[in-house]
Amino acid sequence: MKIRMLFFVSLGCLANLAYAASENLLWGESSRLLQQYQRIPLQKPAILMPLKGMSNSPYQLRLQSAVPHHARYQILYKGLPVWGYQLVFHQQDKQPPWVTGVNVYGIEKEIKTTQGLISAQQVTQAVLAQAKGPVKWLHHQKVIYLDNQQRAHLAYHIAYYTHTPHKLLSAPQTLVDANTGQLLKAWDAVHREQWGQGLGGNAFPLPYRPGAFQHGDALPGLPSLGKFEVKVKDGRCYVESDSLRVINMANLPLGYEAFPISTEDENTYGLTAFSYACDPSSYYLNYNDANTGPVNYSFSPVNDAMYFAAQTLAMYEMNYQQPKPLGADLPLRIYTHLSEMDNAFAIPTVSLDGQLLAHQQIIIGNGHQFLTAPAQTVIAHELSHNFTTLHSALIYEGQPGAINEAFSDMAAIALQDYIRQSYPWYWDGQDWTIGREAVLGGSPLRYMDEPSKDGMSIDHVKDYTDDLDVHLSSGVYNKAFYRLANKPGWTVQQAFQVMIDANRFYWSPIAYYDFAACGVIQAARDRHWSTATVKEAFAEVGVVCPVSPK
Repeated sequence: MKIRMLFFVSLGCLANLAYAASENLLWGESSRLLQQYQRIPLQKPAILMPLKGMSNSPYQLRLQSAVPHHARYQILYKGLPVWGYQLVFHQQDKQPPWVTGVNVYGIEKEIKTTQGLISAQQVTQAVLAQAKGPVKWLHHQKVIYLDNQQRAHLAYHIAYYTHTPHKLLSAPQTLVDANTGQLLKAWDAVHREQWGQGLGGNAFPLPYRPGAFQHGDALPGLPSLGKFEVKVKDGRCYVESDSLRVINMANLPLGYEAFPISTEDENTYGLTAFSYACDPSSYYLNYNDANTGPVNYSFSPVNDAMYFAAQTLAMYEMNYQQPKPLGADLPLRIYTHLSEMDNAFAIPTVSLDGQLLAHQQIIIGNGHQFLTAPAQTVIAHELSHNFTTLHSALIYEGQPGAINEAFSDMAAIALQDYIRQSYPWYWDGQDWTIGREAVLGGSPLRYMDEPSKDGMSIDHVKDYTDDLDVHLSSGVYNKAFYRLANKPGWTVQQAFQVMIDANRFYWSPIAYYDFAACGVIQAARDRHWSTATVKEAFAEVGVVCPVSPK
């Protein structure tokens, strides 16, 4: 990849500095492994005990989040976050605390001062000069960044939302050297892809089931899934719950410039839950999304969005003991019936300087030339991106981005498996494709069992390159998941359980294939499940954890 420069500054002396920063994977007792950090007092409810480190050390740890037995800390250097580097502390019973993650040291040999030669304003202006459309919710932060050669940079992280008339919504993320103006890294952070009754599904049958079905049991002759939750008031059914709110955008061609929809726009335009007239005599049926459906071969994006989103949350709670998988910013907004939008994507909560700008939301387009409205298991995929954002916050680029994408694919399979327990007709347990029900013509988006079958994805680490799109490099972890779920003594539910545990407790934003595998192995060990089987599944795709789980 060519190195672009945003600024040209004569700093010849910098070129002579030795590359001194280093990183290493930690998996063991914290007091032994973390001598470089300042003494830090116990921070309830976290579990980090005072460290016997140097009192004047430039390295610090800042509490990010904590749950019983696990506390996640951001690594700081002279008060600045070391971008993507976190350590997680663990404590079980009365054992000494232990730590996992990628540690970094030697930054002080390269970075003597945190005062950059270029201001944040200069860098921001240069970055925005290359923006392809209007800029929304700009944010910048000074950080320490380690590049692929382990060189430490004082840098600015610039983030914003934008769009162009003919392209998708994007959330450009840019890291720029604060001394030289060198563009260090750039990527897009947008993740692409029960009384209520009524039609669901679409006109495209799968090999083992029809494409059309119903929610509830009021329509004779159609296979049935469960009803979806509504709030009944004054003769109307409002398609919302405490956790979810479905909003019908009436097939308007809003375009990507409308998203993320801000809290201000919600109030200004009265974007409330979709409702329809209902009572016992009508069986609480939503027939046609208030004359906005069927659309593009999908019978009711509203019904499907509410049902499958609710089932995803129920799966996380019932199967994986996660009562609030999306955190506290609820209800999640689900925008449906968007004309000529061949996509579905998730946006996490957007806050800036402590101010809430936009609630977390999922956008379900009507489809256009490629997709019908992707409102079935695609919803589990998109919701799970927000789950990842709340926990490991895997960077949506390179190997972390591939794992991020794979985790969401795993969630789609796990949802089908969850629904199958009550409705066996919905998934045959053999179809390990992703998105087949949403693609016009029925060709899958991805193959979990054989990712390379699409001619683009990889299914072994030997084929990985840094320029691969994350949807293609996700094949490595997708295949490992498929292999694990089909090992003797393992199930889909168990395989996804250890992935969830790893996401919550062991992965960090920069988790690469091998490091992330250590977390999955540790999660299996925590549950007294076979670690040898997990290692075997990863070995089959060339991924090897370089340390021994505790």
